[in-house]
Amino acid sequence: MDEAIDFLKQVKRMSALKASEGLFLAAKDHVEDTGKKGLVGHDGSDGSTAVQRMERYGKWEKTAGENVAYGVDKARDIVIQLIVDDGVPGRGHRANIFNADYRAVGVAMGSHRTYRSMCVIDFAGGFRDDAQRIAGRQKKK
Repeated sequence: MDEAIDFLKQVKRMSALKASEGLFLAAKDHVEDTGKKGLVGHDGSDGSTAVQRMERYGKWEKTAGENVAYGVDKARDIVIQLIVDDGVPGRGHRANIFNADYRAVGVAMGSHRTYRSMCVIDFAGGFRDDAQRIAGRQKKK
């Protein structure tokens, strides 16, 4: 915790992220797929990666990443968990949150069979939503 506090004292102010429907749907797909099965990690039950799920709904630009949090269901607690990033080598979740190259975001929450709840945050340097693919996904659900 002390390490995270020291980091936050030194971090520079960043610009706000733009919400993306395509990134939201990619995150939602991962929650719906892995949560009901009790799976953990960034790979879907079909072997899909975060980037592959993003590409279902549009085109990411420059860079892309994903954070997944389990067992907490309040936004504040999720952010704290990901910034502290206890037990994660290299503090990858923290690095994603404070990556100045990220400009777009999509967030989805849902239930998880083992950990009660989960949250997926998909980031990209930019994201061009594909309206047709998004509309097709929404019709299926």
